[in-house]
Amino acid sequence: MKSKREKKRAVLIERTALLLAASSVISAAAFVSCGRRGRGEDSGTADESITESVSETMREPLSTVIIDINAGNNGESETTSPPDDTGTSSGPVVSLPQTLDMGTKYTDKFTFVCDSTIYGLKSLGMLTDGRSTKNVVTGQGGSLFLGSDEPLVFAPDLGGVMSVEAFCSKKLPEYLLLSLGAEDLKKSGTPLSLEDFSASYLALLQKIKSASPNTVVICLSLLPGSKNSGLSLSDVEPYNARILSAAEAAGVYYLDAASSFSASDGYLRVDCDAGDSRLSAAGLARLLELIRTHYIGNGEQQ
Repeated sequence: MKSKREKKRAVLIERTALLLAASSVISAAAFVSCGRRGRGEDSGTADESITESVSETMREPLSTVIIDINAGNNGESETTSPPDDTGTSSGPVVSLPQTLDMGTKYTDKFTFVCDSTIYGLKSLGMLTDGRSTKNVVTGQGGSLFLGSDEPLVFAPDLGGVMSVEAFCSKKLPEYLLLSLGAEDLKKSGTPLSLEDFSASYLALLQKIKSASPNTVVICLSLLPGSKNSGLSLSDVEPYNARILSAAEAAGVYYLDAASSFSASDGYLRVDCDAGDSRLSAAGLARLLELIRTHYIGNGEQQ
């Protein structure tokens, strides 16, 4: 029979062996991780299996802390780092994910072709250059219809009334946010059918890309309208699905903002509503925040 001292010694030897085994696994983890990073590979799967081995050996599971630096903004989704500008992407991330807030220097690069829904960006002076901005255009009467034979915008600094295609060929914007289609649904008479809406939207995107191929184009989803408009979130969702499909077909981007502006009844939030389905200053500020926190680098578009 072993003495008490011998038993104690055996226990110490066993513990030492366990610690040495754990140390070997940790060293292997570091070696594999460094090797994979040197080759520019994602080490997620290997590191996870190694972490499980270490945890099993030590009987003390390792914890991972994920810090969301945008916590408190809206709590809608996990924050990711902005895509880089290397232009090595195999294709566009059609529906933009949430990123870090890139600030006003990012939105200063934008040109907005829009209907009355967000024209307050100019009329309310929401951009850096206030009401004097030349980066927000709509139709001459303050409205812009997708279903027109040729949507026309009014750009006095570039020659007056012209097609969106001509405007883009002259302006050559770095980023263009297209907010269009709402007025085609709320106008009197028969609203644009899904098929006509889809065909018109895609045709316009193709013209924009042809006129200014280096422009990063982002299609803004339709927003729910004021309660008296009859256009709730569920009414615009089928059209937003068509905008997303058109964006994918044209190789451009899509920013889903509809749910962010929807109240519990499905209509435009009261604090964001300036009447007639137009965004208030608070709503426009919220839109600019969404743009800033859904960054896409120029050079990644197809």
